[in-house]
Amino acid sequence: MNIRTSKTVDAKACRFWLLVMTVLLFLAKSESMAATNTLFNYEFSTAGNAEGWTAAGAAVSVSNGLLNGSISSGDPQILHTGYSFPGNSSTGVLIRIKSSDNGNAELFWARVGDDNYTAGKRVSSNYTGSGSFQTLYFKLEGLAEWDGQTITRLRIDPPGGAGATFEIDWIRVLAWVDTTDDDGDGLINIDDPDDNNDGVSDAWERAMKDWPGSVSFDFDSSGDLEGWYTNSNLAILSHTNSILTAASTGSDPQFYNTQMYLQSGLFDGLAIKLTTTNSGSVQLFWGNSVSNSFNGVRSSNVLVSASSDAQTIYFNMTNAPGWKGHVITRLRIDTDLPQGRPFKIDWIRFSNGDYDRDGIPDIVEGVDDIDGDGIPSFMDPDSDADSVSDREESSRGWNPFDPVESTTHSDTDGVPDAAEIVSGTDPYDSNDFTSADIAASNATHVSVGISARAGRSYSLEYSTNLTSGVWTPTNNIWHATADQSLSWNVPVSTSAVQQFFRPSIYGMMGDPLTYTTNSPTDENGTGGNGILDNGYIRLQSGAGNGCSLTGFSVAGGTSIINIHDQGRLIQQSYYAGSNLTRSGQSPSWTNWPWNPIQGGDASGKPSEVIEVASLEFGGSVFTRTIPLLWDMTTGEKGKCVMDQWNEFEPGMSNVVRVTCRFISDRDEGDIWGSAIPKHQELPATYFIRSFSKVVSYTNSAPWTMASTNLLAYVQGPPWFRAYPTEGWIAQVDPANDIGIGLYSPVSDSGWWYGAAGNPPGGPANSQTMHMAPLSTVRLDRKSILVYRYWLIYGTLTQIRNRVYELHNLYPDG
Repeated sequence: MNIRTSKTVDAKACRFWLLVMTVLLFLAKSESMAATNTLFNYEFSTAGNAEGWTAAGAAVSVSNGLLNGSISSGDPQILHTGYSFPGNSSTGVLIRIKSSDNGNAELFWARVGDDNYTAGKRVSSNYTGSGSFQTLYFKLEGLAEWDGQTITRLRIDPPGGAGATFEIDWIRVLAWVDTTDDDGDGLINIDDPDDNNDGVSDAWERAMKDWPGSVSFDFDSSGDLEGWYTNSNLAILSHTNSILTAASTGSDPQFYNTQMYLQSGLFDGLAIKLTTTNSGSVQLFWGNSVSNSFNGVRSSNVLVSASSDAQTIYFNMTNAPGWKGHVITRLRIDTDLPQGRPFKIDWIRFSNGDYDRDGIPDIVEGVDDIDGDGIPSFMDPDSDADSVSDREESSRGWNPFDPVESTTHSDTDGVPDAAEIVSGTDPYDSNDFTSADIAASNATHVSVGISARAGRSYSLEYSTNLTSGVWTPTNNIWHATADQSLSWNVPVSTSAVQQFFRPSIYGMMGDPLTYTTNSPTDENGTGGNGILDNGYIRLQSGAGNGCSLTGFSVAGGTSIINIHDQGRLIQQSYYAGSNLTRSGQSPSWTNWPWNPIQGGDASGKPSEVIEVASLEFGGSVFTRTIPLLWDMTTGEKGKCVMDQWNEFEPGMSNVVRVTCRFISDRDEGDIWGSAIPKHQELPATYFIRSFSKVVSYTNSAPWTMASTNLLAYVQGPPWFRAYPTEGWIAQVDPANDIGIGLYSPVSDSGWWYGAAGNPPGGPANSQTMHMAPLSTVRLDRKSILVYRYWLIYGTLTQIRNRVYELHNLYPDG
């Protein structure tokens, strides 16, 4: 691709050449920061709050989400005291920093037994950002003065001397970090938007696999059928390399999964990738919460053709009887393929109706693989492999299934339309182009700059010749949230006669990046504690509480969520199996069922958070938690995972949408036994005590705006229970009828409690208001459960109006 350049080259730089050559990485996007599990996380999100950090030899202040510093001496220091954590629990420290001066940044620490900053307790990381943000990693694991020691203090020395300035976006003391380089391109995974160099960004791949509520059975572990089982007329012949090979042994072979509870409004289709050398058909049956049995009325049939290649079949469930508006409780797959003839199943995946998020329904795109990349069009965000997303092509009136735009030059500037879209320039304006320049900074470094476009990620590669095909990337990738200038300060080779440079543009596909701060380079986008802020509602999931929802505040006010202990919060909590008395139980919770909860256990131990990620689509935060069993004081893990997507409802600034996915992986034959019907809280919520007025609609004319009901209650347990026929309950302050509404379409009833009257009580107070929508579910050892709910802030009238809007938008839940 040719890009016009402007060069500023002096004599020292005469042997360097700027080869402004854009590398189009198909479907690439800026990566959400590789998930990090942090011991301490400093985001500087509150003006004036340095979060315990002080300075020596520099003046610091906090504003606009940044720790701003001005250096006044030759030895500037940023310090934090009061720690007492084992060095073995942390692999290192990450800092996102911008400085007016390049140079070494240093991290010092003190420990028990040696409470001084010394050269033996120091690591360095070179800042080369030249005034742009850069992530610095201070690796500490394996150091004798760190591992096995108790760390008491940290000190960061930013680059630069007197007169220099710096800005710190965040500081993270990590429990672990991915420092591997999977594709060997010189960028560790945490800084590489495309870890495996397949041309599809990690963020895109991650979002495709885990869109809110997604369910897939990939059969990755040999011998693990992920809750599926067969009848006597279907035999699993082998299970290797993520492929099931099966064959019928009699008439009516069947493949079952009866351990699920899926809110069908989230799923418009189901796809199966299989290989068969025989033609025939595949039939899908399902049961729901109204009729939990297999019946020909609730079934769909798809023909398959004979082929030695894998093919994808798709069941369109948008109008299937007994699917939408119900909770799906079981699936069965039948086939009439010839007896004894093997067929292979690669995966079974649900779809939300637009699997690749390109705005084109799955049923329109179909299962054909137009570009021959092994991905059917409904799953492929660039169906014609021209590096411009189907969404972008469709919005421009182009044909997303024909790569003609990759050779079309609408503005006759020599750059194909498709390449201009990826690079962010206008394909119809010959004067709109990307410019770059090169200049020697000093005898050892050369500066390469580029005019960046919003929503793109850029790296710089260099080579000593143009024939070897070997290009070495620098370790800096810049993510531009606005049109801006970016630059790299690259060391000069003392042995090469010449050097060539090429900026690589990772083109944005689909929706633009979503950031909750003005930082242009925070890969995580939301901070490690999972903050979302739309200017009106600020939502926070606490890493120290299993990434349960711990903060819900309005316009900078106080949070309305009660966080008195790990059993409060807003969180996932489930019940299964028999009540047992076990060693290590809390005396208050003895004789208790299997009860994993997101926050932690009754002794205050937090559940383990193993992932926090920002997804570009809709600005959602994804979290993954291994919960603890509530009744235990020993930190016993629940042998399951709780996934959650927190989002704002588009167009509704006062509404938060939360999608929950629970996957159980209990041992066969464990002590709690098989499934028992139990009330499940979907979800469990605890709010401040002033929301003491409870209101819902419980009469027999739902969705008619008939008068609501004031619900009485007593302090529980036992807790008051009612049957809201519109699926919502609100708890508000009786002084002004302002509070929170909870809408959970899958619920069939609800309960709540709280002391009478309206006593004061903040987020940490023991006084609380509790409410939970309920549904009776049989959770088994390998169950999967998916549902979503909405939190609505406002007056009673506003809450109910929003519920009606949501019901109209999502009539099937």
